[in-house]
Amino acid sequence: MLLVVLAAVPRYVLPADGFFFDDAWQASAAVKGSLRDLPLLGQTQPGFTLLLMAATTVFGSSDLVLMGPSLVAGSLGPAALYLVLRRLDASRPLAALTATALAACHVHIQYSGRVKTYPIDVLVVLGLVVAVTLLGRRTWTMRTTAGWLLACGGLISLSSTSMLAAACATGVLALHPRGDWRWRWGALGTQALFTGGFLLLTGLSVNTRSIAEFFEIRGATIGTHDPLSVPARTAAHLFRATRILVDLPDVLVVLVLVSSLAGLAILAFRGPHVLVGRFLIACLAVALLGSVAGVVPIGAPNNSVDRVNIWLFPVLAVGFARAATLLAGLVSPNLRRGLAIPAVALTMALGWQALTTEITYPLAGVTSAQERVMRELDDETAIWVTRYQVYGFVLEGSRAPNRGGNGDVNGDVSGDVSIVHQTHKNVGFAFDFDDPRLVSVLYGTEDEKLDASIGPGVNRVVVVSMRLPPDDENRKRLSWHLAFSGFERVANEDVGGSNIVTWERSGSS
Repeated sequence: MLLVVLAAVPRYVLPADGFFFDDAWQASAAVKGSLRDLPLLGQTQPGFTLLLMAATTVFGSSDLVLMGPSLVAGSLGPAALYLVLRRLDASRPLAALTATALAACHVHIQYSGRVKTYPIDVLVVLGLVVAVTLLGRRTWTMRTTAGWLLACGGLISLSSTSMLAAACATGVLALHPRGDWRWRWGALGTQALFTGGFLLLTGLSVNTRSIAEFFEIRGATIGTHDPLSVPARTAAHLFRATRILVDLPDVLVVLVLVSSLAGLAILAFRGPHVLVGRFLIACLAVALLGSVAGVVPIGAPNNSVDRVNIWLFPVLAVGFARAATLLAGLVSPNLRRGLAIPAVALTMALGWQALTTEITYPLAGVTSAQERVMRELDDETAIWVTRYQVYGFVLEGSRAPNRGGNGDVNGDVSGDVSIVHQTHKNVGFAFDFDDPRLVSVLYGTEDEKLDASIGPGVNRVVVVSMRLPPDDENRKRLSWHLAFSGFERVANEDVGGSNIVTWERSGSS
């Protein structure tokens, strides 16, 4: 319980002014989508979108509800890690120290307060550790196989990393039969077919190559462009991933990494938990091989995509705990009892760090921007919303009647939309507003919509865009379009992370 409280307090950070783009698209998919739209809106993780749909149906679409699954998973993660380490024979002080390190992990705290699956992936890996332990000793039957495949089907649809972890678990279980190899290998073959089919369908709803290029550009994949340097780059990516998860001086990061790898190797070949060790080694190997192939991000050189490393924390933690347990067994009992004192002190220091870590939500500004411009909407006004703000704008429009006490936004039409397929993009869907006065600007495909929205009688255009650099070129293009159409810029204002520019037709005033 103490670990849960310790983890939950710094993770409870709600957005001050709407969701950032990367959360808004997932949140708006859950709020505006239906089961029929799930294959498109769910992207590579329809199971997570379905979970959000269920939560919002029951509890409403507040920020807290949409962040709820990640917040709960992030709060439970350290306690779950402690219990798993204890199950794997780690001492209480060691298990508490390692679990508290997860509670204090900056990136884990940050993404526990986002509409993302990364903290959930940590629980998935820990759950699979327990499942491998239990099912590895059991003789499989048709019921066991069916239950396992059903569970793995849910994990495959939950997230890409959960898919990888589930594949590793089934592979290890299939390679260690107990007179039941037909059932285990049957499960492996069925899961492989299901995974392959799922990936094919995913390729139809989103540009997976574009997603891979996104991570490649940011240095999050190892790649094969220089085969001779692959070993060195692999070591560098492993080091960077470890440093992101345990914020220590470089020498200590190397010590943690080497200890973890050694502990995993020993765990995989000695003692009662060899299947756990082999499962975790398989997870790490698949991540590295996938990164060499350019499809699995790991160990980026900057913090823009550090979230992709979170699921590896249990892998490193279990290996480190095994190595530390073996080393402790080599020293005298008196010295071992003496080492417990600095371990407790370090645990308390990490606990204090976890409680006092300040996490701020990325600038969004979409709530204020949406309320502001919707007050100005009339028959002489058009509102253009650029791609990065469309999702948050739609989400806020869907929730506007429920804000309470604000008559200016009641009856808001910005939540009335149609779904647009854009499978050439990283996010394979967007929204078109049903009201012709509102235009979603989806980069290069909407010139006719723009011209139609500024026909006779429309004398003012309000452009809502993201304040961050990705939107700069688009803002310039829209500015040229309006200038050539006879409009002049009369106001330019930043609202949080949003930029609002007002244009009026020359001579209209």
